[in-house]
Amino acid sequence: MRRLFVMFTIPLLIFSACGEETKEEIADVLIISQNEVAFPMEGGTATVSVGCPSEWHSSVSDQSWITSTDNEGKVTITVSANTTGDSRRAVVSLESATDRKEIHISQSWSGSALSLKINGPESIELDSEGESFMFSVETDSEWKVETNASWLTTNSNGSLVNVTATANGEGHRDATVTVTATAGGKSESKEIKISQISRDENPYFQMLGSFGLYAERWYYGGNAINVPGIGSYCTIEQKEYGKSFTIKDLFVEGSEYEVSYDKDTKKMVLTLGSLCLTRAFEQSDTYYYYLVQPNITERKFETGILYGTVGTATDGKSDNCQAILLDGFDEAYGSLGLIVRIGATTDLAMLSDVYYADGKMYFVRAEKGE
Repeated sequence: MRRLFVMFTIPLLIFSACGEETKEEIADVLIISQNEVAFPMEGGTATVSVGCPSEWHSSVSDQSWITSTDNEGKVTITVSANTTGDSRRAVVSLESATDRKEIHISQSWSGSALSLKINGPESIELDSEGESFMFSVETDSEWKVETNASWLTTNSNGSLVNVTATANGEGHRDATVTVTATAGGKSESKEIKISQISRDENPYFQMLGSFGLYAERWYYGGNAINVPGIGSYCTIEQKEYGKSFTIKDLFVEGSEYEVSYDKDTKKMVLTLGSLCLTRAFEQSDTYYYYLVQPNITERKFETGILYGTVGTATDGKSDNCQAILLDGFDEAYGSLGLIVRIGATTDLAMLSDVYYADGKMYFVRAEKGE
């Protein structure tokens, strides 16, 4: 037993001697409750306990998204929300006069990658007289909208963007609206291509002016004239821009027929069957004229809707003349002309002294008497 006591005494004496040599160093040691802290994408605050008999301070490796605050016996770490589109790391360093410890910080990215969606057209053609359109922006990031043209203005209201073009007094012109989303150091852009037609290119204005009605065949009353050509002249005038016209003097001088304009399809829309002329005769009944699709041989008529589209055709002398091409005829009623109601009667009749167009027909630009 005596020999065992000697063997255990020697290490104790050695340990005691080592403690005397490192007393000041042991007094300055930093002790922390954890050396790693993980934060969610939303950010937040965490506290790490610090033990050290002497003074100490903390510092961070990236002050753009993380801060540290020293308090008695602890360090408080605050991390902002992560909008970079990727996970990130940093270090909080604790230092005393003779010791240093590190707390490794990580922050996840649980969202999707930077995304940008435009709920609107990729390209659009605007009216010559000025026009607006809207689109919306979908993104979780900061975004901005810009245009490269002085004749375009953009206004944002939440996720909605309104784009307005001024009237175009020049020629055809093009521009781009660009939406850019940014998150951290990343960015993504989407473009909308914009064009604006000139007045000369505007189908509505191309339908205004003097025209002749060209048809494959003509009838005078009920008698066939199997010669193609212009059988009636008229003028087409603006009633309300982009919405309606007035066709004057078609078939009979003094007639006025209001037709609409479909801005989306760029077509003239003729809804047949409306009253277009009233004539009062002395010592006679009043005549009421209506534009319809007649079946000339069977002496019947149909109303319906015809459509006019800007194009080119022949005027009988030259090809490629500016024209308004007509379609929408009922197969059994492929003619166009006037019928009349006399006085208070309900009977409708064709006119014996008026021309009727038949077969393929269109308005071709022409002046009366040419």
